[in-house]
Amino acid sequence: MSDKITLDRETFKALAADTRIEILKRLEMHKETLTDLAHGMSMSPSTIKEHADKLSQAGLIEQIDSDTKWKYYKLTEKGRSVLNPYETKVWILLATSALLLMGSVYALVRGVVPAPVEKLAETARGEGLLLAAEPSATQVVSIPYMEIALVVLFAVMLGVAVGYLLRRR
Repeated sequence: MSDKITLDRETFKALAADTRIEILKRLEMHKETLTDLAHGMSMSPSTIKEHADKLSQAGLIEQIDSDTKWKYYKLTEKGRSVLNPYETKVWILLATSALLLMGSVYALVRGVVPAPVEKLAETARGEGLLLAAEPSATQVVSIPYMEIALVVLFAVMLGVAVGYLLRRR
């Protein structure tokens, strides 16, 4: 799927009427018949048909023939991208955030491996620090603050992207 939206003369003409934009917004939710659109917008079906034909010529909506006598209209990818130009970028942000979050959680879990007190004692003696007690077989856990901050950051980014997409639906 391309990030570019090509708006030619036909598309601009189709988007020039508020009624056509309202039709696009209604079709964003689900497919509808001319009668459904006419009732929902308090207009005659013939008027809606004229607007739908313009939108169809511009490639923003398409007519679906069903097994029943009803003919439905739905948005095309071009119509969807005109209404939601940032949705692709949000999906990319969502996927990237999810991958980075998993990587950060992995790094966090690996970073919370207990270090033996003997190793800490050697490090302390090498830096001229005094220890209150002799090292024993107990373990000390160091807290990786950077990994925790990254996990929180990526979780927030993931939450923002999911919230945006849920709000759009």
